Amino acid sequence: MRLGYSWNLRSGGQKPNESLRDFIKHFSMKCTELLKITNSNVLGAFITSITCKELVHEVGCKTPISTSQLLDIAANFASGEEAVGAIFSDGSTKGKQKVEATEASGSQDPK
Repeated sequence: MRLGYSWNLRSGGQKPNESLRDFIKHFSMKCTELLKITNSNVLGAFITSITCKELVHEVGCKTPISTSQLLDIAANFASGEEAVGAIFSDGSTKGKQKVEATEASGSQDPK
């Protein structure tokens, strides 16, 4: 363990092909290696290190006050992102179009 400085956390931002889940894991491990780092420094380092605008928004809306709360928010967000990725794996709106088409055809059925 070593003294905690925010630049220790900021030195390794999320890499272009790194999944959000992997980044959170690496960031969390860095946090546990540092002594005496404040929650506000952890939060600031996290926000400036990630590439996901939606997660920055989520963290801003939920305003965590501890590292634990921040990492919980991030892990929950990553789980949701993975679920969306599993459903919409090609990145298009085909899933939405399929749902809309199903709803439209269902509304034309006689009752």
